[in-house]
Amino acid sequence: MTDEESSRADRAAKSTVARRSGRQGRRAPLEVEQNARVQAHIGNQLKIIYDTIVSEAVPDSLLDLLRKVDGAGNDKKPNEQDKRE
Repeated sequence: MTDEESSRADRAAKSTVARRSGRQGRRAPLEVEQNARVQAHIGNQLKIIYDTIVSEAVPDSLLDLLRKVDGAGNDKKPNEQDKRE
């Protein structure tokens, strides 16, 4: 298909969508419904992935690192600003 034929096909498709919706530039109800279904499917898949990640245990090495960082913060002497509070 040449560029001209492709361009003609694109214009025809847009024209068909405009005729179906009754308004220029608006999407046909079927196209909107399909987009909504696709978005809902993507949203459901993201929720599944998120739930899977959240339910995973935190690695011991990360917990150890967090304990060290937290402990290092408690060992520091308060600076002048902390003394005023």
